[in-house]
Amino acid sequence: MSATPALPHNVTLTVPFPSTHLASIAQKVLSVDRELKPNECRKAFTVREGNSPDSQAELIVTIDAISARVLRTSVSSIFDFLALVVETMEAFGDQDASV
Repeated sequence: MSATPALPHNVTLTVPFPSTHLASIAQKVLSVDRELKPNECRKAFTVREGNSPDSQAELIVTIDAISARVLRTSVSSIFDFLALVVETMEAFGDQDASV
């Protein structure tokens, strides 16, 4: 994803998950909150399925920001939330497949 003139700084993170289901859960959890300043930062979350039944799925997170500082803060925040999501998944397992 190329940066827009208003948000010239960007990064794309690719996070592997063992299944599309778990990557989708992470996507739903992370995309719940609206940006506090949408004119300064924009995030997009996409799940990419593995090419075969036994391959990993990926959560693709694209972040566009107005400055390097805002981008760095946003990336740090995403990593903190991802760590919490993964820890929760590990602690509770895949008990409810309908989530």
